[in-house]
This record gives sequence, structure tokens and C-alpha cells, in this order.
Amino acid sequence: SHVFYLIRRLTWAKRKQLFPFMQPKLPDDPADDWIRSTQAFLDQSSARIIWLLYPDRHETETQSLPCNDLRAYITGRAHIVDVIHGNGWATDCYSDDIHPNSHGRKFLADYIAKALAEPVTA
Repeated sequence: SHVFYLIRRLTWAKRKQLFPFMQPKLPDDPADDWIRSTQAFLDQSSARIIWLLYPDRHETETQSLPCNDLRAYITGRAHIVDVIHGNGWATDCYSDDIHPNSHGRKFLADYIAKALAEPVTA
């Protein structure tokens, strides 16, 4: 049963990408609450907001922008910093499909510090 679990876990992202119709959105999807609370936060906040959008390994390999659904809510309402545009961010920054290794964590820390130091509008 552990082998079956590993196969399912390791192929989940590919299966979701190839067969999105087999992953129906449930009516009580917690992502809906997260999106609503994010939108409420953006509506009520007058503070400077910076969103650092972090790609997974597949998005890095294909150079596709992460968090497309979220972008619709935050574009024009907060400053978006895409890690994928960082000079030096590559697949060797990952320890698995999503988590950064020590090189990736250093890169992220420097990239975040740079984003915070720059003057931001929005």
C-alpha cells in the first residue's frame, strides 16, 4: 500500500495537469475561503502589500508564471514580485518539486530583501 501511495503522490501534479476534469472542485473547497479572505484583506488594507509569487519546479522548467488564479485578485492592488524572473532561479534551487534547497533558500532570502528595499507603489 505504501508503494501505491508513493506512486499517487509522485504523479499527482502531472495527473492534475493532464486530467483536470477528474479533479472536480468541491463545494466546500477551503481555497474559496482563502480567496474570499484575501480579497477582503486587499479591500480593507491601506498598507504596502508585496506578493512574492513562487513557482514550483514544473513552472520553473516551463518558465510559466505561478498562481494565475490569484493574480486576478491582486493585480493592480499590490506589488507582485515573481521569483521566476529572478536572475539565477532555476531547477537546481529545489530539493523536491516545491521546496527550496539551501541554495534556493538563500536566493529567496536575498530576493525578498531586495523587494522590500525597493520603493513600491500600489
